[in-house]
Amino acid sequence: MSKIKSIKETIGTKEFKRLNAYVEADDKMRDATKQNMLRTFTMLYFTGARISELLQITNEDIVSIIENQELIIISHKVKRERKIQFSENAVKAISKLFAHSLENEPKETFIIKSRGSVVLNKIPKISVYTNSVNQAIHDALGDRYSSHCFRRGILTEMASNMINPRIMQSYIGHADIKTTMLYVHPSDLDIRAALVR
Repeated sequence: MSKIKSIKETIGTKEFKRLNAYVEADDKMRDATKQNMLRTFTMLYFTGARISELLQITNEDIVSIIENQELIIISHKVKRERKIQFSENAVKAISKLFAHSLENEPKETFIIKSRGSVVLNKIPKISVYTNSVNQAIHDALGDRYSSHCFRRGILTEMASNMINPRIMQSYIGHADIKTTMLYVHPSDLDIRAALVR
């Protein structure tokens, strides 16, 4: 018997706030882990990045975001650069979240650190960190959600706002527009609003 493929949801503003509240309220989570998770959720929410892309970001990159409202990262999956633009709201949220580390850590420090690696400045292994992030997302939102749902969420929101698909493709860094459109999932509200009977 074949396994049934479950529906994957999108992570929008409501889910993003629930994730942050979940992390803040978790008394068992270490402070460094909380910081990593809050940074991860915020950056994924505003960029639609992959975790592998997120793990290469340093404090110097955060300064670039604040000063220029953009960041160039390397997407190892497709082996090319990706330029990410940031809105004023995103810059404000990122500035607030990273204010302490920008004042107290060297510019080459990674924003996501491996356990106990503040001095060594090492990032976690991608697969291990992805599993940790996805577990936190599952615990907070349910098993229909994963870190990839941030990509679906931002592209779905752009499509709902009638953004040109070519702009969406360029923003997310896909080579083929068909791939971009696979990420667009109409919301339940959009579907209900479109019902004719």
